[in-house]
Amino acid sequence: MKKEKILEPKTTVQLKINQPIEEVFNAIVDPVKICEYFTSTASGPLVEGSSVTWSWADVGAEFSIRVQKVEANKRVLFQWPATGVDSLVDITLEPLSAESTLIKVLETGWTADQKGVDRSNRQTAGWMHMFCCMKAFLEYGVNLRRGGVFK
Repeated sequence: MKKEKILEPKTTVQLKINQPIEEVFNAIVDPVKICEYFTSTASGPLVEGSSVTWSWADVGAEFSIRVQKVEANKRVLFQWPATGVDSLVDITLEPLSAESTLIKVLETGWTADQKGVDRSNRQTAGWMHMFCCMKAFLEYGVNLRRGGVFK
C-alpha cells in the first residue's frame, strides 16, 4: 500500500473587523492594546528587528517574538516558538472600507508529518480565538480572555 504524502502544514485564518485599518494595526503592534484582548503582558511594541516577549498568565505560557518586518497598516511578520518549533507568522491587513478591515494570518514552518499537522491545527484554533477576541475588544470593548481559561 502506497503511503500518502502530507502536504506542508500551514495555518490560515481571516476575519472582518469593523474598525479602520489603523485601529486594527495598532491593536497588534501596541503592547498596551494587545494586552487588552490577547496577551497578559507584552514587553514592547512590535518594531522591525526587535525581539518582544509575550506572556499569557491564564495558561502559563511565554514566548519570544522575533519581528522580521512591519509595514504600517499592512503587515506584521515574525517568528516564534509557540508550538515547540520556530514558525513564521505573517499577519496582513486589507481595508474593506474606511471603517472595516480584513485581517489575515498565515503561519508556516511545521514538518510535513502528523506532528506538524497537529501543531498547525492547534494554531488555527488559536489564531481564530485571537481574532475573535480582537473583534470583541475593538468593536464592543469586551475582553473575551478575561476569565476564559483554556488549555
